[in-house]
Amino acid sequence: MWYKVSKIDKEKEMEKKKEMEDWFKKRTDKHVKLVKKYAEKIEKAFPELEGLVEQTKTHDDSKYKEPEKTPYIYISWQYHINYPSPKGKGF
Repeated sequence: MWYKVSKIDKEKEMEKKKEMEDWFKKRTDKHVKLVKKYAEKIEKAFPELEGLVEQTKTHDDSKYKEPEKTPYIYISWQYHINYPSPKGKGF
């Protein structure tokens, strides 16, 4: 019996980790798009900053790889549960 409880707990833990990772990806993808959007506006308004949009192509790549990925998953999740969006989107 204790094995079944342990197995159920493990499955719930894995589900929660998946939910957290999915949220991290959704939120970070949105962030990357916004960074690019505003870099385009800035570069257009200030031509002397040419190359800013190019920098956004790799700006957050490290967040998707360890050792940064796991901490960002937990940080994103904490913001998601502690500061919910009024629109319900979380960002």
